[in-house]
Amino acid sequence: MDNRTYLGTTAWMVRRDGSIFPVVQHIHGNPEDVEETLFAAEWLYERTRRRQTRKDIEAFVRMWGLQFAEETNGEELKNQIYHRMEERPYPFITRQFADKIVDIIAGWKDHGGHADETMDINGYCRQVTLDLNEEFLRVRFGGKYHTEPENRTLYFRVSSENYNWSRVIREFDDHVCSQLHSEGFIVMVDQESAEVNPVILKQKKYFLAAD
Repeated sequence: MDNRTYLGTTAWMVRRDGSIFPVVQHIHGNPEDVEETLFAAEWLYERTRRRQTRKDIEAFVRMWGLQFAEETNGEELKNQIYHRMEERPYPFITRQFADKIVDIIAGWKDHGGHADETMDINGYCRQVTLDLNEEFLRVRFGGKYHTEPENRTLYFRVSSENYNWSRVIREFDDHVCSQLHSEGFIVMVDQESAEVNPVILKQKKYFLAAD
């Protein structure tokens, strides 16, 4: 592990296998906001190691894309998605991911276009949010949600259900914390994720195991 690739930022998303992804801000889905979850879905699609997560994302983005033009060809659909992106005052997906959505829909149509999902778009919006929370841990140096100049504590925010992150936390501490000159770390539940899945509030033993 090359520590230098993880410095220059104070926030990371850490996968269950210990892989570290520097971020400007932590990635969150929102079960009540499809476009916010699309932003998270794009990030997650390229970084997940779970086949089911990729399938969930593909179902989610296909349902979203088909609402624009179910019968149009790929180029027309792409233009309509681009138009939706331009209507928004903020970027919620890149053009590259918009193109990927069109490819996903085209592949689905080539295989008969049969919808065998058990959830609607809102259900998949929530599921993709849960998938992200299950596979990744949020880490920040210098503050729980915002970096404070005088704060030298590392915060690990757990959002998964029934998973012990102690090994991953110790590895992060061993490989990265020495470079940051941190004065210790705190492991806690991620409150934003608890709003999606309140069960994680009752799993204190998974936090204590990392001490």
